[in-house]
Amino acid sequence: MSTCRDCRATIRFVRLESGKAMPVNPTPDSTGMVAVDWQGTELVGYVLSKTDPLRPGYRLHRAHRADCHPTKPRTPAPDALFGAAGTPAGIPSPRRTP
Repeated sequence: MSTCRDCRATIRFVRLESGKAMPVNPTPDSTGMVAVDWQGTELVGYVLSKTDPLRPGYRLHRAHRADCHPTKPRTPAPDALFGAAGTPAGIPSPRRTP
């Protein structure tokens, strides 16, 4: 098990079929959308969809992002930091002199 760096909750990482790791809450939850199963010592899974429903032997977990409440503010998106010209918001861009 691991600890979320934003909210300090206990999480588990599931290796998705795409090869990426997804953090999920450690306990099964019937409202979850991530199907999880053990393969040896690794948790593997997939995100439920209309074409890929819950398979036998898999249990549902919630993606941790759905429940994460950071103890510190998340980093704002780049557009919030910089204006359209790529300069810091609120600071006029320097003018070129001919």
